Amino acid sequence: MRKAKTYQALVVAKEVIQGYRGRTTFTFELTVEDETVQISKDNVHIDLEVNQIVDVYPAYDEQKNVADFEFVEYVKVESKVYKPFIFFGIGSILTTILFILIDKAPFMTTISNIIGLSFFMILFLFTGIYSIKRAFISKKALTPVEAIIHEVRIVTFYHFHHEVVTPPRTHISPIYRVEVDGQTYQFLGDKSIKEEDKGKKEIVYYDKETMEFFDLPKSKGDWLVGITLIVLCILIGNNILQEF
Repeated sequence: MRKAKTYQALVVAKEVIQGYRGRTTFTFELTVEDETVQISKDNVHIDLEVNQIVDVYPAYDEQKNVADFEFVEYVKVESKVYKPFIFFGIGSILTTILFILIDKAPFMTTISNIIGLSFFMILFLFTGIYSIKRAFISKKALTPVEAIIHEVRIVTFYHFHHEVVTPPRTHISPIYRVEVDGQTYQFLGDKSIKEEDKGKKEIVYYDKETMEFFDLPKSKGDWLVGITLIVLCILIGNNILQEF
């Protein structure tokens, strides 16, 4: 989480436009030093009311005037979300360096192999356990709620064979928007849909304790991925034991 001075913004107005393409626009009043500005935002995904005060980080333009701000709550959440990726990146770099050292320093071979294999074993184990955990999810333990397909995410796969590009395959995943207890959530679904399904309403499920959402709570693919990764972990663990 960044280190920055926080300020308080006051919600002075709230305009709600209903409907699928509707939005809620908030107007905030923010005082920084001797400057007081009003800033409007409509990409706010937390429920706010007029006269409510929120903590923010101001953003400045080239003239050092307040041009925008970020919610402290958002920054904290984003920091937590990206920490695993930072650790993964650092681990990947260190693992690569250790493998390079094998050619430069023969005595590093055993140590680097063990560290490198352990890194991948932990990564596969974590993903495998998560997949198996999802495979055990029961719809009876989840709460159904109506959601709308707010956006779609399109991923195109190209296959190259002997310098020939075969026709691409396209996978389209839904991005759902759902409201629970006055809070608006968005999540990426597992289903494959069509572009014209955007705006369609569907029943999805969520866990009240973790607030995790599913459009396919139970999938055979979870078992396949989970078991495959666990088997890979066992094979990697066996290789690590052979290094000793």
